[in-house]
Amino acid sequence: MVFTAVSFAGAPPVVWLLIGAVAALPFYYKHPSVTLAFGTVLAAVALAPGAALWSPYYRIDFRQLPSPSGWSQPSAYIVSVNHDYHQRMVDLSDRFEAENPDAQPNRSARGTYELPYRLVRNPQDVLVVGSGTGNDVASALVRRFDPGCDRDLWPKT
Repeated sequence: MVFTAVSFAGAPPVVWLLIGAVAALPFYYKHPSVTLAFGTVLAAVALAPGAALWSPYYRIDFRQLPSPSGWSQPSAYIVSVNHDYHQRMVDLSDRFEAENPDAQPNRSARGTYELPYRLVRNPQDVLVVGSGTGNDVASALVRRFDPGCDRDLWPKT
């Protein structure tokens, strides 16, 4: 039950380590050096900078890329999981491309998301399955498809 509650709360590592330290307390409380070591680790983890989101298995970082000059919104967001690249959300709007034609990662990403429309000219309908961060849907919207084209693999009920 504790695991479920702490998982549901999205607790950071310091909470998990504290639970472990308390659970192991009967085995080390008579050994000051071990107690000091546990305390030092807990303090180091608690004081570590960062605004990561946590699940029992993943560290999720969300980073905003700087806005191009004269543009009021970020050009993209990067999502990494356990310090590995996972996804990026990019501005695929025609206006952004017209005003910032060389902005990265948007410029390189646009070709990837336009590929289906180059392979099949003027499709009647578009179905995006597992849209992730929504770049596929954004690309469909730029092409004037109905916003209802997105279907999640695991819909929330």
